Amino acid sequence: MAPSPYDIVIRTFKRLSGPAERRKEEKKKSQGLHPLICSYDICHIHIIYVVLIYVFVTIVWSVNSIMLIPCEVAVKSVVPAVRAVIARELIQSYGMKQNDVANLLGISQAAVSKYTRHVRGRVPEIEGVEEIRPIITKIVDSLANRRTSRYEVVPRFCAVCILIRRKRLMCELCKRSDPSIDIEQCSICQSEPSSCRNDSR
Repeated sequence: MAPSPYDIVIRTFKRLSGPAERRKEEKKKSQGLHPLICSYDICHIHIIYVVLIYVFVTIVWSVNSIMLIPCEVAVKSVVPAVRAVIARELIQSYGMKQNDVANLLGISQAAVSKYTRHVRGRVPEIEGVEEIRPIITKIVDSLANRRTSRYEVVPRFCAVCILIRRKRLMCELCKRSDPSIDIEQCSICQSEPSSCRNDSR
């Protein structure tokens, strides 16, 4: 999770302030500069810097919080979870090798290995969700029999993601990414995205 504006300001202040001896030495060195600079205590200048940094970081933090969209969270969590289920099914039910599964899914053999060992793609837990099981089965079957195309697999993949979001299985992950989100009030994932089609055929 990214540090809050308060944390950033505290770190900046500690880095700028330094020990008292260092501040005194800097003040002595400043005596040869412009009188306007000499009239300010170095510590006061540091405080001004910290205030400006706080204002800037707060603005950036607010914009980032507003612009966090569910698809960003899904890419990091839901997509690996779905791939993990598909990879395990292809290996366990169809006896495919990891290299073959990697080629089908467009990922590395190392990623498939992590999926099969439950090292990656563990969150959210989706294997027990009954609604997505038929769609996963169709994806696995079509991949195993080499009779599918990207244009058939992608809509089904998106349908799984939509179901996971509608069942609120991703809410805690969104909260983790942005603590300011009120997951009890948020209903973004409950409405079907206009750009996605729940095509599970």
